[in-house]
Formats: sequence, structure tokens, C-alpha cells
Amino acid sequence: MKMPDMSNFSFSDPSKYGFEANMTRDEAAQILGVKKYSKKPEVMQAYKTLMRMNHPDTGGSPYIAAKVNEAKDLLVTGKNASGSNRNW
Repeated sequence: MKMPDMSNFSFSDPSKYGFEANMTRDEAAQILGVKKYSKKPEVMQAYKTLMRMNHPDTGGSPYIAAKVNEAKDLLVTGKNASGSNRNW
């Protein structure tokens, strides 16, 4: 098996390779598939749809469910997982 060329590899775009350490509003919107400043009902609808598919009780990933919850909380309340307000 031939190895891919990694000479120009970079983690400069975290959205391509995983989650950022502290979730941003942009990342939360990407996870839920909504716009960055969506209204609460739109965020909640997207959240419910994703949780139906990814809830750990129905065979989904606990990690993905936690990220979906974190994204919903950030977009609805404006607070990250640590509870601090985000400035935007």
C-alpha cells in the first residue's frame, strides 16, 4: 500500500480534522447544520433531529451526542461547556 504524501500536511484548518479545543459559534453551527446566528427554534429542531440519530441509548456515539449537546448549549445560551460567556 502506498503512503500518501504528507510533506504539505497541516492542522491549520481544524474543521477538516476534528473538533477545536474550545467550541466556537462557527463550529457549533457546523455541527448542527444551522447558521451561526440561528433562532432558538431552528437550533432546537436541528438538535432534536441529530440526537434522534446519535443518542447513546439507541446505539449512537456518546462522544458525538456530547458534542451535539455542547453545540446546542452554545448556540442557545451563548455559553461554552465551561459556562463562560462568549464575546461576539
